[in-house]
Amino acid sequence: CIRIYGGDPVWIEGNSVGWSPFHGILIGEDPSADVGRVDVVGNFVGVNESGQGIGNTLAGIRVARGEVSLRRNTVGGNRTGIELGETASGVEVTENFVGTDALGRDQGNSNVGIFVSSTNGANRIGRPGAGNVIGWNGASGIVAYESAAPNEIVGNTIGVGPTGLPMPNGVHGIQ
Repeated sequence: CIRIYGGDPVWIEGNSVGWSPFHGILIGEDPSADVGRVDVVGNFVGVNESGQGIGNTLAGIRVARGEVSLRRNTVGGNRTGIELGETASGVEVTENFVGTDALGRDQGNSNVGIFVSSTNGANRIGRPGAGNVIGWNGASGIVAYESAAPNEIVGNTIGVGPTGLPMPNGVHGIQ
């Protein structure tokens, strides 16, 4: 498990993170710590580079708060792929493979691919030309709860693989 309490800036890149009884990567859980800029880039979380499952028991990546960017990660084989917790705000989630990998293989998370429970909002899940590829998850691809500021969900490929083949999620694409 990689746990970030604080720091500015923090760069997490090129790791294989798995077999944790909790979250694979946990950012900003301590409300008394000052979490600054955290970039999580190009990691394999819950699955390794060769596609072998090394799932974490809870979320692959959980962001409680902080100025966080999650980019180009492969996240699969966890309970939840990426979770933006109740106080997360301004988090950017772009160009990730969630529940799958660059080859479109089934690396599904047992529950939701991306779960946004943030009541603060203002999080961005994808951007035009920089969306996430989301599929093979046991429940929905993305679940977003009502928040104070809008969360943006833009430019993602959900339930369809990089080659156009189906990669269905268990329930909804977006809920």
